[in-house]
Amino acid sequence: MLTLSLNTKESNNKFFALQDRRMRNHANKTLYTQAQQIRLDRIKLALELVLRGTVYEPSYGKKSGSVKVQDGALIADRKTLRLLEQDWAAEGIFKKVSAQGFQYHMPL
Repeated sequence: MLTLSLNTKESNNKFFALQDRRMRNHANKTLYTQAQQIRLDRIKLALELVLRGTVYEPSYGKKSGSVKVQDGALIADRKTLRLLEQDWAAEGIFKKVSAQGFQYHMPL
């Protein structure tokens, strides 16, 4: 699976960053088909089964949708996660890693 590393920094004004993210997420969700939205929801559910930690709701961007996992999540079932990542890689889904956690991206 393709894995990218990101250099990110925290925002000083988290309240307004959250409001902006929610607004953009809602607007961009209309760019995705029902099947793509369901696919991201299923990725979230699969991650919740194999990880012990916070898995966030899908985020919808203009170029890709993603499901983020908070840093510090424990992998409960490594074998199943490896199989899921192989299936996702075949579909073009890739992984991004940052100091805040990791994300699985599905291109639009």
